[in-house]
Amino acid sequence: MVNNDKEFEALYNLIDRLEKKIDKEAVINERLMHEAITHKTDSIKSKMMMAVYSGAIVIVVAPWCFHYAMGLSWWFVGVTIVFMLYCICMELHFKKKVNESIMGATMLQVAEYMADFKQGYRRYTQTNLFLWLPLWIGWLCVEFYIVNAAANKFFLIVYGVSMTAGGILGAIIGLRAYFKMQHTASDIIEQINGL
Repeated sequence: MVNNDKEFEALYNLIDRLEKKIDKEAVINERLMHEAITHKTDSIKSKMMMAVYSGAIVIVVAPWCFHYAMGLSWWFVGVTIVFMLYCICMELHFKKKVNESIMGATMLQVAEYMADFKQGYRRYTQTNLFLWLPLWIGWLCVEFYIVNAAANKFFLIVYGVSMTAGGILGAIIGLRAYFKMQHTASDIIEQINGL
């Protein structure tokens, strides 16, 4: 009987040590997972800040470029600045949401926050891309044609081609950043759900 008690005690001690080791590894795994998620969310936030900086540059350059260089109306310049301010505010809002998602949240909460971020950012991007941007481009074309209707047709063609090339390049860069952010958010969600 004494031998059985010693064996049970040895087994109990072994089980206790294994449980402590498993708990310690779980804490280390969660810490590593949190660091990986923080790194991924940092890449999302840096892309958002690039959009904020780009919008700020447009706000500074818009009066000179659109009004003084191209002769477009102050109304157009004002609406462009308001649109850029809206975009900057939305980018900062989503950046704040990403920050809040990883601050003291459990992994499941982070997955939920990232899913909400993905859906909200998709709606914001689609609204800009399919509603506001076509209206702005249409207004730009009409104003540009009215201001330069009597000007040399070659001048209009060169400006039109330049603006089209710039728009396509901007769209490629913007959509690439958007899809990378969506992919990174999906990676975070999949990584957490894989636990």
